[in-house]
Amino acid sequence: MNKQEVHPWELPKTKEAQEKIRHFKREVEHTKKEIDMWQKNNNYPSPLRADLALYRIQGVPGYMVGEILDDVFPGVTKDFALKVAEEMRLIAEDSQLIGVDLKPQRYELVQRWAESKGQLKQSKMEKAMSRGEALFASKDVQEAIMIAKREGLITGEGRSLKWNGTRAQIGYFFGCLICGDESAKFRGIANYKRGSGRMIGAKYLEQVFGIEVNKARNDLTKEMKLPGGYEKIDNIIAKARVRAAK
Repeated sequence: MNKQEVHPWELPKTKEAQEKIRHFKREVEHTKKEIDMWQKNNNYPSPLRADLALYRIQGVPGYMVGEILDDVFPGVTKDFALKVAEEMRLIAEDSQLIGVDLKPQRYELVQRWAESKGQLKQSKMEKAMSRGEALFASKDVQEAIMIAKREGLITGEGRSLKWNGTRAQIGYFFGCLICGDESAKFRGIANYKRGSGRMIGAKYLEQVFGIEVNKARNDLTKEMKLPGGYEKIDNIIAKARVRAAK
């Protein structure tokens, strides 16, 4: 009995056959990428991937279920993993294949795997934007913006605002409001005094106003000079703090 008869599924080791193997592997990798892209775009597990996971956990010891699911769905969040569990349950209910099942005990193992997943950590940029959004929604900042609108310094609504003053003025406005900057008189002359706080939410402010507010503040600090019209800004912030305290 020759090798071809013993292993009929093996392709002959010809150049043409090896090229077919390489082509098949490329197609498989391409399909995997398409599945991954579909999952990412839809924020939902691909039915093909869920079906593969369901098939692979059939008949294996319970302690291997989590390991298999991690292999099929690496690095997923808890929310996504719970969607995987639900999709696998639906596939099992609709399956006509003999031996493919998701009994309650096994489904519980899948759910335990899903519950064990942590939420995806925010990137530094996402965290910065979240802090900025929270700060922007604070009472004193909102009061200051409302008064500045009445004074004509700010126009627009929501997250699309326009600063109608100078670049130095917006640096001073948010420097005073967020960082503790202020005007301080020395021998009857008003001078710029930089506060010790950081410009939290600078990226968010940049997105809202289209101006690098933190850079405008830093440029103001280099000059150590109050911007023109600083009295108006001081007055707006003083009123805003009184209203926010009520």
